[in-house]
Amino acid sequence: MFSFTVKNGDKEYLVYICPIKNCTKLDYYLDNIAELEKEMEASIVIVRKELAPFKRFLQIACTNALNRFLSKKSIAKKLSIEILLNIAGTRQIKDAIKRIVPVKELEALAIVISPKKRDPLEVAKRLRDVLECGETCYEFRVDKLLFNKVMEIYSISEEEIMCTYASDIFEALEKCLISRMAMLYITK
Repeated sequence: MFSFTVKNGDKEYLVYICPIKNCTKLDYYLDNIAELEKEMEASIVIVRKELAPFKRFLQIACTNALNRFLSKKSIAKKLSIEILLNIAGTRQIKDAIKRIVPVKELEALAIVISPKKRDPLEVAKRLRDVLECGETCYEFRVDKLLFNKVMEIYSISEEEIMCTYASDIFEALEKCLISRMAMLYITK
């Protein structure tokens, strides 16, 4: 799990990002996410587990979504959907869902944004209990399979990776993800 704070004016929002696995109720809550958001008094987004290693990308996506939402310049009317669109790098909700929401999977990445200060371990425990997960906040292994899956999800070619100025393939892939997200507000 990692967490960070986003400041907007005089308000502070806490963002918690936590890998979850062996979740028996994940599909149920994906269909009823508003219920979980109300219960936890937070905006919650569940995305594909493969995005877990890309912390800088996730932080930028969440920060941009929150700031755009609060300044009333967002695409979506709901913060969790705005975050979803930012992470997916698309303006279309159905395309974002198809690209990054883990359907019929037991593992995922939970993103929780709350205006209230909470203990990150308390948030992880609550998610584990509600989603009936066997484990939360475990270390995610980065390997070639993961890179290939992320490249496939975002339609990033080997050529694009090779043309991206970076110190290694991980940094190149993360920069490509960030550029996809940046295009969200540039193109209409």
